[in-house]
Order: sequence, then C-alpha cells, then structure tokens
Amino acid sequence: MNVGIIGLGYWGKNIYRNLLSTPNINKIYYHDKNENKQFKNFIKKEKDLFNEQNNIEAYFVASPTNTHAYYIDKILSKNKYVCVTKPFVKSTQELKKISKK
Repeated sequence: MNVGIIGLGYWGKNIYRNLLSTPNINKIYYHDKNENKQFKNFIKKEKDLFNEQNNIEAYFVASPTNTHAYYIDKILSKNKYVCVTKPFVKSTQELKKISKK
C-alpha cells in the first residue's frame, strides 16, 4: 500500500516512524509547506500529492488544525482513506460541511 503524509511536524514524523515498521507499506509520500529534503519521496506541490499516478490509498493528515477540513474534503472526494490528528476539525460547522458530502 502507498500512503501519503501531509505535515512533517511533530506528529507527521511520529506517523512516518510508525509506518516504516508497518508491513505492507510500499511507499510513503510526504507533503509539507516547508520543503524537507531529509525525507525520501517528498512532494513539493500539493497537487502532485493527489496525482493518481502515485497510487496512494490512504492519507495521514498531520498539518495545522485550520487545514484539516480542506485536506479531509480533498481526500474523501478522491474516495481514499484518511486518518487525521486531533483535533479533527476546528468547528462543528466544518464537521457538518464534511459530513454532507
């Protein structure tokens, strides 16, 4: 399985470390607003993270909370699995907007 991580801060690095020891993970792609060349398969442009050629089946969102709703919506619109660090979203309005889709 190929996975994507959005956000390479504290939690993104923890998710990365855990995925490295997870069986059946073939490739891990990353995206962060700050380019981080220490990670293999870093994707600089956000649009490239959602490129179908990457065959990403699941995404882990570890970006700032104010971006969660945006990424969740984008990932679910691609019919992909998503796991998000807490807090899930910053308001019930964002949650309602996501749940209507």
